[in-house]
Amino acid sequence: LGLAHFFEGFVISEVIGCNKPDPRMYLAGSDLLGLDPTYCAFVDDDPMLVDAAIDLGFEGYVIDRTRSSAASGRTVVASLADLVARIAPTGG
Repeated sequence: LGLAHFFEGFVISEVIGCNKPDPRMYLAGSDLLGLDPTYCAFVDDDPMLVDAAIDLGFEGYVIDRTRSSAASGRTVVASLADLVARIAPTGG
C-alpha cells in the first residue's frame, strides 16, 4: 500500500491474540518501539478506538478525510502526510 515508510513496525491482532480496544493491542505497539505510551501516537478512523488509546496515555488522532461529525471534539487529520506535518519536528 506504500505506507511502510510512515511506521517503525506493525502490531497484528492475529499475532497478539486480541483486537482493539483491548489494551494489549495498543501496548504491544508502544512495547515494539520501547516507549511509554505517552511518547506514542495512535491513529485510526474509528474515534472510539482513538479514545481507548488516549485513555491509555497515547496521543490520539482520528484520520477522517471527510471531517465528519463522528470525530467532533477529537484531533483530526486528513491523511498520514497531514499527521506527519503536525508531529514531525521542524528544522531551524
